[in-house]
Amino acid sequence: MTAPTAADLDPTLPEAVRVEAAAWAAAADAPVPEGPDSTDFSFQPDPAWEEAEEAFLEAFDAAHPDLEAEGRGDVVRLLPACGPFEPGDETHRRLCWLCVNAARMVRHCWDEIAENPDARDRLAALADVLRGDWFLKGEGPEPDWAPLTEAAVALRDGQKVFDCDSCRVEPVAAAVAHAARFARDGRLADAADSLRHVRWAADEGCWWHDPEEPQAADAAFAEWFVRYALPAAWRCQELPPCDPGVPVWRVV
Repeated sequence: MTAPTAADLDPTLPEAVRVEAAAWAAAADAPVPEGPDSTDFSFQPDPAWEEAEEAFLEAFDAAHPDLEAEGRGDVVRLLPACGPFEPGDETHRRLCWLCVNAARMVRHCWDEIAENPDARDRLAALADVLRGDWFLKGEGPEPDWAPLTEAAVALRDGQKVFDCDSCRVEPVAAAVAHAARFARDGRLADAADSLRHVRWAADEGCWWHDPEEPQAADAAFAEWFVRYALPAAWRCQELPPCDPGVPVWRVV
């Protein structure tokens, strides 16, 4: 799949968001170029690529000292582009939905591995909170945050998942917990941790699977994120279920 340009993205998104989203999508799945010093036994990145990475990180760190980015392909770079916010305002709500929609993209990973529905149920409960009067209007009783802000434990045959599948289910659970903490406290670092855990879950095997183009699995995360998850979040909407025939996330 080809990374979308800013012009390809939903026009309801502000231009600054579309530009940053397109730049991230282009960098997220691009292979690191090989440098002239590489050998058959040692890969060395291209010096120009390394220099560009260092320049980006230096500028990002200076502009956003409360966040930590790992490079141009880190999804965390999208958060500042959405603008400043106060807990409970529209931008905060948009970022909350971005975390929820992102977690939905890898929730199938949990469903395929764990026998208990805890992460799925907590994500659904968090979405209910975001639609509720307490979150939207400050009215009514405050939600019970205790179960939502703690990472669920995946079980299989009654035991905690400890094998190689743990690196798939644990990031899903952590993404949901950090999203809930961000909704409660408005701490941007929690939103960053939530999105980063979603990406880790995807990197560990919760890939996009298009039956008609299975080889595109490892290049679809960023495009799906900016084309669907981001615009839905900007409208403060939950990402709708995929229609029959539309590619969905699966463990492959």
